[in-house]
This record gives sequence, C-alpha cells and structure tokens, in this order.
Amino acid sequence: MTEVVATLAKEFAFGPDRAVIVEHQKRRATTDAADIHWHVLVGEVDPATGRILATSFDRVKHEFVARISEFSLGHAFVAGKHGETVVKGLRKKGLHCIADRLEEFSSSRGAATEAFTHSKHQQIKRLGLDLPALKQIIKRSVESAHCREDIATALAAVGLDAKAGDKPGTWIVVDAKNGVLLGALHRLTGQRKSAINDLMTRTAPPEPREEQSAVEALPPRSKLPPVDRQPAVPEIDAIASDMVDQLAERVAVLENSALRELQRTIPDFEATLPMRAAREAARHAADSLSRVVVRRSDLHRQIANMPPSRWWARFTGTAGRRRQKISELEVALDEIETEVRRKEMAITICRRREFREEKAAKEIHAATVVDIAQRQKKAREILAVLEQARIILEEKPEFVAKGLDFVISTARTMLRRSNEIADNLLDRDTARNINR
Repeated sequence: MTEVVATLAKEFAFGPDRAVIVEHQKRRATTDAADIHWHVLVGEVDPATGRILATSFDRVKHEFVARISEFSLGHAFVAGKHGETVVKGLRKKGLHCIADRLEEFSSSRGAATEAFTHSKHQQIKRLGLDLPALKQIIKRSVESAHCREDIATALAAVGLDAKAGDKPGTWIVVDAKNGVLLGALHRLTGQRKSAINDLMTRTAPPEPREEQSAVEALPPRSKLPPVDRQPAVPEIDAIASDMVDQLAERVAVLENSALRELQRTIPDFEATLPMRAAREAARHAADSLSRVVVRRSDLHRQIANMPPSRWWARFTGTAGRRRQKISELEVALDEIETEVRRKEMAITICRRREFREEKAAKEIHAATVVDIAQRQKKAREILAVLEQARIILEEKPEFVAKGLDFVISTARTMLRRSNEIADNLLDRDTARNINR
C-alpha cells in the first residue's frame, strides 16, 4: 500500500508523509472479493508551502495509478472508462510494456460499462436494498435460467421484476414493491445485450391445467382399445380399469407433489440466535467503552482544572500536595488509556464476530432461495411432462399397459423435441429479422 501511495503522491504532487492511511473492513457481495481496503486522506492545502492539491483530471490519474499498481502487483487488469488516455500516458512516460498489455486486455474486453453508478448505489441503499448483493443474485438467476419464466420466478423470490425497457431489445430490473429501477439486466449480469434478449424472448413449456384433476384428465375407459368381445371381456375390462386407476393415482401423487413445490414461499431473512448474541455483545462492549471514555474525559478535566501553584506554596507545602495529586491523576489516566484500548479491541472482536455470523446466515438464506427456485423449476418441468403424458394417453390409450415410467419417458422425449423445434424456429425468425 505504501508503494501505491508513493505513486499517487507523484501523480497528485503531494508528500507521501502527509498522507493518512485508514484500514477499512466491510462485507462484500461476493466471497472472492477482499473485505479489507484502505482510504488515503491528504490535506487539500499543504501547510508548509500553502500549495493547493493538484486535482485536475483526477479520475484519469486514479485509473492510471490503478493500472500501474495492478501490473506491478501481478493483479488482473480492471476495465476502465479512460483506457485510451491511460495508454497514451503510459507510453509518454516510457512504460510501453504496461501499455501493450493494457491494449491487449482492452481489445479483448471492449469498452467498459458500469453495472450501476455510485449515485444509483446510494439511491437504492436509502431504500434498504443491497444493490451489490442483488446484482449477484440476479447474475446467478440468469446463469441458471432457460427461459424468461425462470428469471421471473427467481427475481420474484427476492422482490424484483424484469420487464422490457424503453429501448428495443433492452430489459430492465425494477423493485417490484415501489418500481424503482435497479439497472439494465445485461449490465447487471455482465452479459451481451443480444444474449439477454434471446433468453427473455424464450418461452417456457405450457403450464398444466390446474383445474383439471389427474383422474379427470386421464382418458375415459370407453376409449380403451377393445381387446375382445367374447364373454371374457368383463375380466379384461376389470384389469384395464385397475391399470387406469393405478396410473391415475401415481400421476395425482406426482402432480400434487409438484404443485406443493410451486406453492412454497421464500422465507424472509431473519436474524439468527448467534447473530443476535453477537449484536448484544457488541452493544455491551460499546456501552462499556463509553463509560470508560467518560471517566477518561473526567480525568483530563481534573488535571486541566488544577489551580496554578503560587510562589508562597513552597513554604506551606501546597505545591508538593499539588504535584502529588497531579501525579496520581496521570497514573490513573494511563490506566484508563490502557483500558480504553482493551475495550476498543473487544468491540472490534465483537463486530467481526457479528459480521461473520450475519454473513453465514445470509449465505444460508441465499442457498435456501436458490434451492426453492430450483425445486420450483423442476416442478414446472414435471407438470409439463405430466401434461404431455395425458396427451399421449388420449391419443394412444394402449400405452397404459406399458406403465407410467414408459409413458413419462415418452413424454419427456416428445417435449424435448418440441422445445428444440421451437428454438430452431425462433433462431430462424431472428436471423430473418437481422437480414432485413
């Protein structure tokens, strides 16, 4: 960090010894990001020379320092808005090696775009929403989705909604409760706009008919193929009837199980017992520190209010008693300072524990949300297969004799083929529109 500050000092023309570096720890939206960073504070006016800090083109200079630091520390480059200007500055200072590497990186990544601006981040934060965390949830939802309905279900679980934007082919994400815009879907997920548009225009398989029970949906017994019109027909009809009833019962069980999954609701995030215990411990530690700080302030005030020593106090012994009293107060003040540092360390430990417990609880809650979304996705697939199975039994009732497993396997195959045909037609229509 001192090397980075030295580079900053050179670019902004200030003495590195004037800088104050503050270490800051905060939770991040992704687990692969470091939770510790540093703030560099420099006075705008140099008290020795009276010169004002040079802040012209500060964003370009910051990006320039960032690229040099990434190269020297062996980190991956981060795409910035002022890439071309930074490359020119690097070549002007003879740093052609970094400039070449940065040009290769920029050509492979293209222009950099922010998923959300700082002002948007603060606006969403004031509404009680964590935009970086929501961005990760949106990204995972899109990566695991196969159609628009999958995305809509996953986003609805966290109170969001994806809908078409004002620009053609653009999809945006808004808060479902108050309609606040979070950003464009392709920018929040870091994907191409065309890929997101293709995904959002892709439809899911038809939903099952909820009002029709499994028994009613099965083909009537009158449609079963006539086996033989001899006296043995009542026995054969009874066997076929038993097969139909068994099949209907198994279909109803599968359907009810899938419907229960679809009716499952996403639980609200609540503080766990370890989280509440950590918060209470941090609160007690803060109260204890406040009491010690008050005592320290009182000792400072007593020392400052000690009456001055007069010349005649040496003859009466008052001066000696004053020195002894001040010495006692200073000893007590040193003890208080030690206690303050100990209390501050206790608060730091409590807050780190609180952070860890909150992070673990939110990870478990996020995993629960993803699990429920995946279960509901699988339930919709099962219901679509059952719907296709009913169609097969209506068209070919003789399949009842082959069992439910065979019927469901056939339904899955037919459903997959119909989806492939629909995808091919969609790709053909898209290509035709592009050619136009």
